[in-house]
This record gives sequence, structure tokens and C-alpha cells, in this order.
Amino acid sequence: KGLQLGFNYGEQLKLGLGIYGLANKSIQKTSQSGLIDVTYLAPFMEYQFFRKGRYSASIPLLLGLGQVTLENERFIEKKPMMFYETVLVGNYHFLKYFSAGLGLGYRVALVNASDYGVSFNSPIYLLKFNLYFKDIFRDIKKKK
Repeated sequence: KGLQLGFNYGEQLKLGLGIYGLANKSIQKTSQSGLIDVTYLAPFMEYQFFRKGRYSASIPLLLGLGQVTLENERFIEKKPMMFYETVLVGNYHFLKYFSAGLGLGYRVALVNASDYGVSFNSPIYLLKFNLYFKDIFRDIKKKK
């Protein structure tokens, strides 16, 4: 789960920052057991390569930096973690200031990925809602 905030740079490029978390997961290993939690910040860039009528398609690229925490009754261990994600997103612009989209992609853990015997590599399923502030502010300015 996560939240992104960004801004448009021109007509086809979005830049921003997101914060993400992977749900607590219980692991059982001979040397370690406990709950794993992952939290990371990620700058992102999204390139819109298709727009026709109410439909558009884009590819967001994201590089996440954060930490993985293993907690059990004996200790809390924290290690840095790095992720790379890419997704293919289709959007439908159903109102003037809003759009919704669906996406499918993949997350790859780049640093400390196998320290806990758990794979953080995973498919990504994206449900996206966009609010276009630039258009809202432009229309408000026109009415003044």
C-alpha cells in the first residue's frame, strides 16, 4: 500500500514522491523468526506514452529507499532496503478533473533482499485515482 504525490512536468511527464509499506509478514526460520515490516520512500517518474480521447497509458518508474524491520520477542533488527518498480497503467478520464486507472507491474528488491529468507520481489497491482489540480486552478482563475 502506498500514497504518491507529484506534479506534471509538461504534458507527458509526472515527477513525485511516494511512501509505501508492505504489510507485516510472519517468518519462521531456524535462526530467526518474527514479524517483518517494510517501509520506504520512493521518488518516481511517470511517462505518459498514449492519450486518445478519455483514455491514456503510462509507465511509472520508481526507486524506493527504506528499511526492513524484523521484530520478535528477543530483538528488533533493522536493515536498509532498496526497491525498483515499474508498472504499465491504463487510465480513464471520466470527469474533467479526475481519472482512474489500473496497472500491472513488478517490484524487485535490490539490497538486502535475501537476508531473511523472504522474497520481496512481487507482482504489483495498482488502483489509481488522479486529481488534476492544474486544471482546477486554471478554471478558477478564468472565472475571476
